[in-house]
Amino acid sequence: MSRKVLCRYFFQQTMVEDQSGIWKNSCSSFLVSSDPTLHEIQQKFPFVGEYHFRLQSAVSGCQVTYIWLDLVDPAQKIRSFTSSDTIYIKVLQILAAGDSKQGKDCGKLTPSSSESQELQEFFQPRLRNHTKSSRCAKSSHSDHNYPAKTVFDGVKNLTSKVMQCSVTQTFQKHSQKVWDKVVSSNLTAHSVLARPTASASAQLVDLSIAAFTSTRPNNAEHVKYLERLWNAGSNQEPFQLRGSSWSRLGFQTDDPFCEAKVLLQLQCLVYFLEVHHSSALTIINEQSSRNQNHLSAYSLPSLALRTSQLLCDILMLHEQEFVGVERPYWCLFESNVAFFELASILFLAFDRSWRAQVPECEEIGLHLDTMANSACGLLRRGPRSVASLVDIAHSLQILQ
Repeated sequence: MSRKVLCRYFFQQTMVEDQSGIWKNSCSSFLVSSDPTLHEIQQKFPFVGEYHFRLQSAVSGCQVTYIWLDLVDPAQKIRSFTSSDTIYIKVLQILAAGDSKQGKDCGKLTPSSSESQELQEFFQPRLRNHTKSSRCAKSSHSDHNYPAKTVFDGVKNLTSKVMQCSVTQTFQKHSQKVWDKVVSSNLTAHSVLARPTASASAQLVDLSIAAFTSTRPNNAEHVKYLERLWNAGSNQEPFQLRGSSWSRLGFQTDDPFCEAKVLLQLQCLVYFLEVHHSSALTIINEQSSRNQNHLSAYSLPSLALRTSQLLCDILMLHEQEFVGVERPYWCLFESNVAFFELASILFLAFDRSWRAQVPECEEIGLHLDTMANSACGLLRRGPRSVASLVDIAHSLQILQ
């Protein structure tokens, strides 16, 4: 039998994630092959419904130790993003049970006859290794000396529970209510609600596609965006697709494709450096200096990824869920630059929070929360144009 690895996951809607690693205690698990694809994870995921998966990928050279990458291509090899023995997945529900797919998904709940055996074979070697190192322990206390057995039993119990449609649907309904509450909390009682116009919908669809498009060095459009980014911040040096000079633009490696992994993230960076050139270079130079002096610093490309993912969640760009949903800010996105201007404002909000509290508070999660609150504060006031968005940002003192 081929080697198996453990895929640990938690639901984003449960909001258990924090910056201290405690969220790992809330993870459940299932087994995948040693070199799984997104398709395999989708097939083996034990819950009913449709889900979007985000993979934990470690980063180095900055304050953030990891980022969450959106998995889009079913054929994508997960190991190309992570070398960890255990795979960590954050799950976002995008379609609840109860629609026309329910019959199909309920069939998925039928347990494989070999599943229990696979789990047993995965954990038993660990039990045997632990036994060899604990021979002096009393046999009457053996159950207390085998933490792996506890994990195995827990996984078996979880597998048994999720095989019941009623349990699965109850969880889905609860998570959907939590998610709806998070989204609706962005609105005020005086907001004028409306569905997105055709023009806004077209822009939002383009953003949705960009959010799930991985950047590739053999794509001429993606290379052109990198060239624009280079020209905006490299003092007229000849463009290099790879090289140490990318550190001047806040990249931690010589290959910008290793950090600018998503097209929407790259577009946000290009807009920020081209339109807010002075502010962007100030941030890049300051963080580069702090990094060279071994002080706490953050990466602007990593911040762009987190910001684009945040706005995708707020605007429901996953699976284009915004269609038919009434919100007070859809008309803003009739402009093809509104999303990028909003992202730029959030970059500045994050940096302002960082400057105000470093070195007293180097915990990046606090500054990300400030950025998220700024996004909600702006949108709940229903800006109708980019100009009104900027005016609201000034009135809320997000911009100065």
